[in-house]
This record gives sequence, C-alpha cells and structure tokens, in this order.
Amino acid sequence: MKTLRRFVNFVCLLSLLLWCIFGILRLRSDKTMDVWMLPLPGNKTLLLTSHPNTFLEMTMLKNWPFRELHWWSGPGWQNVGPFRLWQIHHSIGWNPRFFRFHPLGADGIWGYEGYYVVPRSAPSAAPAVIDSYDRAVALGYPGPVPWGSADWYYGYARELKIPFHVLMRYTAIMPLLWLLTFYRRYRRQRHRKPDGLCLSCGYDLRASTDNCPECGQPVPSPALHKTS
Repeated sequence: MKTLRRFVNFVCLLSLLLWCIFGILRLRSDKTMDVWMLPLPGNKTLLLTSHPNTFLEMTMLKNWPFRELHWWSGPGWQNVGPFRLWQIHHSIGWNPRFFRFHPLGADGIWGYEGYYVVPRSAPSAAPAVIDSYDRAVALGYPGPVPWGSADWYYGYARELKIPFHVLMRYTAIMPLLWLLTFYRRYRRQRHRKPDGLCLSCGYDLRASTDNCPECGQPVPSPALHKTS
C-alpha cells in the first residue's frame, strides 16, 4: 500500500510539474517561439516546438545529421530553429467524440508523416539551423523545391501538434484528485481526533495505548483517548 501511495504521489507531482511547464510555455507562446532539439537512441532526434499559435509540436526526425542538445528562441515563427517544408507526406488527425463532447477540444491532435526538406547552409553542407527561413527564401521559397537539389536536405519524420489547453487540462487531473483526496483525509482526521479514533482507519483507540489493533498505526498521543 505504501509503495502504491508513493507511486501515486510521484505521478501527481510529475503531472503538476508538466502542468506548470505547459502553462509557462503557453504564456511565452503569445510572443515567443521556443524549439528544443533532443537526440534520442536509434539515430533519432526529437524537436519540441512551442508555437506562437499556442500549440506544442513534437517532431521525430530520422537520421537527422545535426544531433545534439540545442535550444532556439525568438519572436514569431521565422528563423527559430530549422525551417522544415513537408513534401511527400500524409496528414494525421485524431479527434474522438463522445456524444457532443470532444475530450481533445475542437481541433484534437493533428500532424504529418512523410518526407520533408530543410535548406542547407551551403550546397551539400549541413542543414541550416540559424536564419533557416531566410536561407529558404534565398533558395526560392515559397516556390517549388527541386527534388534531389544539393541546396536542400531531405529527411523523413513524424509530427504531432497538440494545443496547450488540452495538455494543461489532462495534466491537471491527477493533482486535482490528489488535492481532493488530501482535503477529504484532513476532514476525516479532524473529526476522528477529538473522538479518540484512529486517524487512519477510524478504530476506537480509547482502550489502546501503543498501536491501533485494526491497522497497526501508532497511537498519536494519550491526549486523544477519551474516558468513558
């Protein structure tokens, strides 16, 4: 039971931490775009993007050549991290509905899977991660991108976009349940204490001196006992 309780407390603490992080990113997204690059095993790289349009974008890049822990930040969405253009891909979307309720909001979760291109800093060089959007414009964006061009890097990726309000809604569930449970436990113990009852199980402790005969919890104080 103690192990389960510790696990639940850990999950609640983790959910609260994520809720705070998503809340901060949601506030920053009004004026700032943040991009984190996280190298992962299996020659994969994860890009986490906090968009000015108040959603979090998670992009799993395969065989990305620039694999290191990095962070970019700036106003708007241009020239913040690598500028990616989807080429041969298909859309991903999920928005379940229960009666008239959409648990993931009006937009749900959406994204892409397939091939993308990123402008290179120079022909056959590494992908541009500084002023990447300006480099794409210099190469002819928003016009067509020649397939196989040495000026562009070609890769494969999966991408999901989740609104911040959805993330904050579901990461708040566990902390709220923990707070409700704590309040109920506090009220229960508050009523049991003056009656000389065990604060854990409610057993009558007026004839006990050391531990509760029912659950084994230590008797807090002789002051809790009431003589009949």
